[in-house]
Amino acid sequence: RLFESERIAARGIRVSAHDRSVEMDALHLAQPRVTLQRNPDGALDGLPARPEEPQTTSEVEPLPVVSIGEFRAESGSAVYNDLSVSPPVNLSLRELHVSADSVTTQDAFDVELSAHHRETDAEANPGLRIAGTIDPAKTALALRVDLEDFELFRVGPYLGADVQRGRLSITTEGMVGDNISLSNSVLIEGLKAKHGDGGDD
Repeated sequence: RLFESERIAARGIRVSAHDRSVEMDALHLAQPRVTLQRNPDGALDGLPARPEEPQTTSEVEPLPVVSIGEFRAESGSAVYNDLSVSPPVNLSLRELHVSADSVTTQDAFDVELSAHHRETDAEANPGLRIAGTIDPAKTALALRVDLEDFELFRVGPYLGADVQRGRLSITTEGMVGDNISLSNSVLIEGLKAKHGDGGDD
């Protein structure tokens, strides 16, 4: 399953066929779970393949206007499995919390996300924190990402090395839209890895 949730609660729903709009006073998700898997052939499992020919502008209808006064996702999780690399990469987030107010597809709104990415240190501060402003109308995003003490052995196949230990902390700030402008602060601690020739780094 790509998405499931223990409970979904919506309050104050209003739908207008004339305006092609959907409004909600609140939408709350309890223990939502997102699972994404890349198969050995590189395709993402459960997602439709891209059409061979893009639709022309005349064939595309505008999406309905969606507005949500209060959005909350509590005690969620996210799992990513990549079977296209060897050994496979398995990443997960737990205690995933997302909050946003005045969500709309027509204007910018703020969103905050926090999650744990390690199986231990359950009482520690969330290892991942994201704060951003999303502007759907302009397909733009201003964000700040703080990732602390991420275990690099989890993504060793992407680094082209057998990572035995090492932690990554990174802070990223900037804009993503028609142009991408990001500034990064990176810290790697205690790295030990073996390259394909068997040598340590």
